[in-house]
Amino acid sequence: MVATPVVALETPRQAAFCEVATERSRLSCWRPADGLTMSMSGVGRSKPVIDVRNRGRVAQARVILRYGAKLRVRAYGTCVSDRTGLTCRNSDKHGWWIGRKQGFRIF
Repeated sequence: MVATPVVALETPRQAAFCEVATERSRLSCWRPADGLTMSMSGVGRSKPVIDVRNRGRVAQARVILRYGAKLRVRAYGTCVSDRTGLTCRNSDKHGWWIGRKQGFRIF
């Protein structure tokens, strides 16, 4: 069964994409340049993974999260886009920053 995204967003220039699927209770974001993928629930920590299936993958995004914009993603947290990358945090204040071209941080 293929997961159906209920929320899909992208950053300007398609540097990162995010989805929440109904079949999964997690927010997942990835950088198509290298497949770096982060995912988290509404609480707890996340872990970075290089997912080769996300390398080069773009999504049919419903929302383009412009630089400086903030979006509440259901019960999973908040994502903010800026010129350096994408930051997402859950209600525990855990999350990640994914750099536009390289780099990441977990907090």
